[in-house]
Amino acid sequence: MSQLNEKSISLINEVAIAAVCETYKNKTAWCPIKVRTNLHTHAVRSYAYTYVCKSGRRLRGLSPHALPLANDLSAHTVSQTGVGFLAHIKETYVCVRDQFGRFPNRQVPDVRTFVSTVQRLRDYVSFAPRVHDRGRTRSKRVRDAGEQILEAVEDDPSLSTRRLAHQVRVSHFTVWRTLRVQGLYPYHVQKVQALQPGDEFQRMQFCEWLLEKCNNQPNFLRYVLFTDEAGFTKTGFFNMHNTHGWCDENPHAYRNFRDQRNFSVNVWCGIVGDVLIGPHILPDRLTGNGYLNFLQHVLPNLLEEVPLGILTQMWYLHDGAPPHFARQVRDFLNVEYPNRWIGRNGPIHWPARSPDLTPCDFYLWGHMKHLVYSEPVNSIEELTARIRVAAETIREDPTVFGRVRASLERRARDCIDNNGLQFQHLP
Repeated sequence: MSQLNEKSISLINEVAIAAVCETYKNKTAWCPIKVRTNLHTHAVRSYAYTYVCKSGRRLRGLSPHALPLANDLSAHTVSQTGVGFLAHIKETYVCVRDQFGRFPNRQVPDVRTFVSTVQRLRDYVSFAPRVHDRGRTRSKRVRDAGEQILEAVEDDPSLSTRRLAHQVRVSHFTVWRTLRVQGLYPYHVQKVQALQPGDEFQRMQFCEWLLEKCNNQPNFLRYVLFTDEAGFTKTGFFNMHNTHGWCDENPHAYRNFRDQRNFSVNVWCGIVGDVLIGPHILPDRLTGNGYLNFLQHVLPNLLEEVPLGILTQMWYLHDGAPPHFARQVRDFLNVEYPNRWIGRNGPIHWPARSPDLTPCDFYLWGHMKHLVYSEPVNSIEELTARIRVAAETIREDPTVFGRVRASLERRARDCIDNNGLQFQHLP
């Protein structure tokens, strides 16, 4: 419905009058054309308002103060527009108010949108803007450069915009405009865990088993103790890409890296239900006997906060690290958790190279290191204290563990859908 009759044009003028009454206090700011009094077609009104509101510009919502302004405006213009103008402008205001009241979150357009719409309808009897009013046309050189830009991007999608501008000999802005017009956007490359031949089958087997257990027992993941170890060093994890500081002058801030006097700690943590277990500091060089000593003498004390209903049915999960694969460790787990532990060559085999399927790797360590390394670390005692403070911060929101379990189920489904391959880079 791009072509409008005279009645529709008059209706848009009424909408413009109402907007002027609300926005401008000067009653003679805009003199309306003669408004006919027989315009009551609701379908045409709704179409006109819907179209004008598509611009998304801001204007204060029509308030009760607009009606007296409409009355004043009609008093100034009654001699020009006829005696029926007062009643009709009131009807227009009521219709506009009701239309915007149905959508309280809608952004009401600016008065200039109404005025330009009315002017365009007066001049061309059409909603469509005129092409020849959009400024001068692009030169042949710019059009040829656009084709070169698109060809270069197709040959090498990783080419930077500045290098591309230098190569085609156009401005950086021209490159960006050409790419955006074509709907092209720069997407970051994501790092994923490299897999070995045969890993896909083991990953699919584990995910199918996990989803089957969740279908048979909806709360199954609440009874799994997810464990892992991670190393924390002096410099550790620090994302330079997302780190900056707002200031009126450049403070020339910096962070030290590759310190020759480095130190590190080996941290163990676990998640079961809505409880974070640990952290516990392990020896830097963990052996099978050291890990067995931890399972026998340290872990029972760490599990004191876990409800008894979970402890009696709890599963134990760890990855295939060499200390976890020691014979004495597997014998202990077979006795302590008979047919209820997941690991390398366990009752349920853990797929190697799968950090994307354990909550400690895809959630806990990244969040904890972000908290620990928010400020530079100066000593091993400070590093240990920050790890414990970060753990307490995570415990303050126990509901996050429910979201982590839901994420694990989604990841298992995504892994199966992708035939056991990496899936983090997919939407």
